Amino acid sequence: MLQSPIRQRLANRRPSATIEVWWTSGAGSYAFSVSVGYDVATGQVLEVFYADGMKEGTDLRHVAQDACVLISLALQHGVSLDTLGKSLASDANGTPASLVGAIVAMLVPMAWHKS
Repeated sequence: MLQSPIRQRLANRRPSATIEVWWTSGAGSYAFSVSVGYDVATGQVLEVFYADGMKEGTDLRHVAQDACVLISLALQHGVSLDTLGKSLASDANGTPASLVGAIVAMLVPMAWHKS
């Protein structure tokens, strides 16, 4: 049986920023907010949580919440934002094809690295 990498333990208190995410699909355009926790020393994005913007109880809100959980777990198990972004579907113009891809695309510019 394969063992998964150990999950990175996060500090109890860490800085965060709330950002707006836009995603357009065949059904319309959607705007919502996510809160991003990061390491102040390295700029590494550590986690993302759904914050606001979609009607309570809708399927799309649940998908956004679950996407944030899955992105956070991947990051805490050592998967980089670049790897996530390159692994997700995009259209012919390179635009994220899913809500998950839209969230990751917004996080990539936030991941600055101090030398």
